[in-house]
Amino acid sequence: GLSGYGVGATIRGSVSRVSTLYGEIGYVTYRAGSDADTGEREGGLSLGLGYEARIRLDQLATNAVILAGVLSYERVTDANTRAVANLLNPRVKLGYRHVFGPGLGVEIGAEVAQPLNLADGSAPVTFFGGTLAILVGF
Repeated sequence: GLSGYGVGATIRGSVSRVSTLYGEIGYVTYRAGSDADTGEREGGLSLGLGYEARIRLDQLATNAVILAGVLSYERVTDANTRAVANLLNPRVKLGYRHVFGPGLGVEIGAEVAQPLNLADGSAPVTFFGGTLAILVGF
């Protein structure tokens, strides 16, 4: 099978009570095969732009359903062969957010991603995963 994870940060700006535009930067890694020496192990930089819509579940928007989409560019290098891949990775997310106060919240979500290899246009795998985020506002 193929697995992976990503870590990163976003800078967000609300454009209305329900809409936010954001940019993200992070590190992603993918692994295929069970043998670390012969399996595929790729990792690298990820940059993305996204849109988020919030559906309030209460008057103060303490709890909300999140619908989001992001388009990211990923440049990953295989640890064994040093081959570089450039990926365009559209993702969609459905999540739940709870805000504890004016500057702190937590979010959990489910994501679907379909990375496209920019070299040949192939989309060999669809990822299903989850997100867990701690939100800090300034």
